Amino acid sequence: WNTETVNIHAAARVVNNTDWDTNSALTLSISRADQSFSPFLNLGTAFRAPTELDINGYDGTGDGDTDDQLDVPAAQNLKTETSRNIEVGFNARADRWVARLGLRRSSLENAISAGYAGSTLWGGYFGAPSSNASGTTRRYGYDFDLTYRGQALTQTVNVARSVRENADGSEDAIFPEYTVNYEAKAEFAGIEWTAGGRYESKRTALYSESDSYTVARLGANKYLTNQLQLSVNIQ
Repeated sequence: WNTETVNIHAAARVVNNTDWDTNSALTLSISRADQSFSPFLNLGTAFRAPTELDINGYDGTGDGDTDDQLDVPAAQNLKTETSRNIEVGFNARADRWVARLGLRRSSLENAISAGYAGSTLWGGYFGAPSSNASGTTRRYGYDFDLTYRGQALTQTVNVARSVRENADGSEDAIFPEYTVNYEAKAEFAGIEWTAGGRYESKRTALYSESDSYTVARLGANKYLTNQLQLSVNIQ
């Protein structure tokens, strides 16, 4: 819904995943219609339903129970988890520059808890307070985008930070704490050329632990006809 002074956008989405992220979400976004400087407010709520792993557990040893070291026990509490999300920030334009800054925070009411903590391996992942605690888990961070649109070259930089704060006060990362994206686009000899890279910092949570890494990208796109495009990408 757009007026001369404000834009309002409402949306709903459902994500089905075999991992831990099965959820649905409702979002409401409000921003000024002014293109030069537009503050915005995004509000959302999300729901995570119990997965098959939550309900049945995982029999890693194949002996018919989920009480052994390599097993993942079924969850005792199968209530739907809910989270509340808020993001505030602004979009700004000046000549060839476009910027966006968003500060975000979410609060997840943890309702699905592991049913067995005796395992020294999997129990440490799914039964310990740092992984799926009862109470509230908070996530906060920011996103910043800066784009320069030149006559022959467009460059975009995105920097994001995310931190998860557990119910016991500890912090860890099941996602990269820092992500930096860079992309440049230029058209030459009828071909659109792209170059860029993505940096992701290390993940510290035990069940998603990984070192930091960088991926570089090169690409070329050419329209052979209005209906046919040829693309070559290397990363």
